[in-house]
Amino acid sequence: MAMTRLYGPYKTVEKADLEYVPVASASADIVANDILTQDANGFFAKATSGDPVRAVAHSAATSPSSDGGVEVLADTRMAGRYRYPAAAAVTQAIVGQTCDISGAQEIDVGASVDDEVVIRGVEVANQVVIVEFRPNFAGVV
Repeated sequence: MAMTRLYGPYKTVEKADLEYVPVASASADIVANDILTQDANGFFAKATSGDPVRAVAHSAATSPSSDGGVEVLADTRMAGRYRYPAAAAVTQAIVGQTCDISGAQEIDVGASVDDEVVIRGVEVANQVVIVEFRPNFAGVV
């Protein structure tokens, strides 16, 4: 029996949509397909529950000793569709709805505070969602 991959790109992301971004020193180590956020100084970090979505990692990076000491290849344009496990049971009825992340590689289909995740499909048998990200950016002032 083939093993099912629970997270990662669902739709091909073009190389032109990827760029290297600086990693925050406070970030946990990043692996490919981690959802990333940004700190107050603009450095990228591995996202945790409730963090704003700013990119998806396409390479790995260890936490640097200083901000920007390491870069990670990431989809900052949010051009891809991604496949992640859900934190709660999924049904076809949630397709087209928005929700939040519950960590760097999990979607919280029961939370709707930030609504930066758009559910584009589900795999009910695997409890997996296919998502696009729609970041809510704030103004500079």
